Amino acid sequence: MRIVVALALLLAGCSKPGAPGSCYRERDNACVEFDGAHAAGGERLCAGFRWTAGTCPKENRLGSCTKQGQSEWLYGGAPNSFTPASARSICEGGGGTFTPWSR
Repeated sequence: MRIVVALALLLAGCSKPGAPGSCYRERDNACVEFDGAHAAGGERLCAGFRWTAGTCPKENRLGSCTKQGQSEWLYGGAPNSFTPASARSICEGGGGTFTPWSR
């Protein structure tokens, strides 16, 4: 019985939320933010991209694209040189809803 209790306590300790973070995908000019409850999984999904503790960068933000309850920020600049109009078009063409960023 002690082993079961010890194992339960160990597993409960492993499920604590981590620090929020974000995954910036340079090649897509896009960034997704993860709250503490989803940060560990987000960091694993971000392999090969830039993981940052905290929120997505604000510089060059054009707006957010929401699809199926998931949102990501879209950015201007290289490599895609998105404009607000092209970011909206890409988002809505993929079935998302574009919301322009207001500073």
